[in-house]
Amino acid sequence: MNRIGVLIALLVAACAPPVRMPPEAVQRHRQDILALAADGKTKEAWEQYVELINTSGVAQYPAVLLQLATRVLERGFAAPGVEVREQAVRALQYCDHEFAFTAAAGRLEDEDTTVRAAAVDVLRKLGRPAAAKLIRPQLKPPAPEDKEFLLTEGLRALESLQMHAMWALAELGEKSLPVAPAVKGMTGPDPHIRAVGARALGAMGNPEALPSLRYGLDEDIEWEVNSASAEALLKLGRRGIVESFAGRVSRSDYPEKVVWSINMRRSHALGPTVDWIWREATYNASAEVRMRAAVCLGEMEVHDAAPRLIEMTEHLEPLVKAAAAYALAMLRDRSKIGIIVEATGSRDPEARARAVEYLTALDGERYLGIFRSLEEDPDPRVRLAAVLAFRPGGGLPPQMAFQYLAWPLGDENDEVRFTAAALIRKARHAGIAPPAEPVRTGN
Repeated sequence: MNRIGVLIALLVAACAPPVRMPPEAVQRHRQDILALAADGKTKEAWEQYVELINTSGVAQYPAVLLQLATRVLERGFAAPGVEVREQAVRALQYCDHEFAFTAAAGRLEDEDTTVRAAAVDVLRKLGRPAAAKLIRPQLKPPAPEDKEFLLTEGLRALESLQMHAMWALAELGEKSLPVAPAVKGMTGPDPHIRAVGARALGAMGNPEALPSLRYGLDEDIEWEVNSASAEALLKLGRRGIVESFAGRVSRSDYPEKVVWSINMRRSHALGPTVDWIWREATYNASAEVRMRAAVCLGEMEVHDAAPRLIEMTEHLEPLVKAAAAYALAMLRDRSKIGIIVEATGSRDPEARARAVEYLTALDGERYLGIFRSLEEDPDPRVRLAAVLAFRPGGGLPPQMAFQYLAWPLGDENDEVRFTAAALIRKARHAGIAPPAEPVRTGN
């Protein structure tokens, strides 16, 4: 059964009266599903799970789904494709911490350096000092005989891994890290490595890094390095330098730089003033800048900006209209929420994805039907946003993940599928037991 067929069957089943299934038949289905999952046939197991729901009339089987989700992740870690393995590892950031720690630690032995770097990032985000001992071997340089056979691309990947490892070790509290390797990383040809090197220096907190970070801020030609250097300088307590820099980039013609400066005001009270965001940024030529300016005004509770936000709900771009409506809702004017709901049907996938985020924050349970329908959206960005509506802290009860995240386990997109699997595990370990598994009988 293909995915479309499965989804059509689910919709039909949702409208049909429940079918009675003897307990022994349910048990056989469960055993078949778990056997398929154990054999690595996760797609077939998922299809069997959906069929069980269709034919039994029971909305969910949490214990079965938990095991299936776990197997989906484990198969991702062992996939032959590097990108698939990397995506499975990155999804661990949404998982329960015990599983995430063990799984990420295991991927530190992966043959590919990008997968190992992803595992290092997960361990850094988990924040357990015990991970430092596991990460430290990633700093080991290649043996001279191996280095001769590494192509330039391979050497850069290895250097990137080492920069990620230094950043992680610094964040995890290592006090004796030398600044020289990260400084050297900021002089290489790869902008991503230079940016990670800057973040490592910021986490170290060593004033010896100031010249390199000042160069990265003012002289590097890549914005990724400029912004990483600014954030590192903040960690070193150089607010004045970052204040001046954020003010300058707020006048840039590049939307990503202006958005960054707005975020600096929101997060660190630096750079452009609130008045500038209200009176200048909301009129910017870029819809992305206007969107972020509107949301920022709502987040900072700038009630005087409400008339301007109402004007913005009349803009042509659904992205801007929805952002302004969301900002008004944060200012306790919920009269424009219908605009956000309307944006979930926009032709712009970015607007649809953002609308999901806004509705989740405002009143997620009320819009569950919308989230469910968008799990079938043609754009993976929107499907991912619908899945992330169920992440912890999103406003939805964790146990709802068992009912609404079963279908994305069959998604063709790796990020969507693995994120759904991770969130199912997270829901099970969020301190709230999943619903009981009722079984309809023939009595």
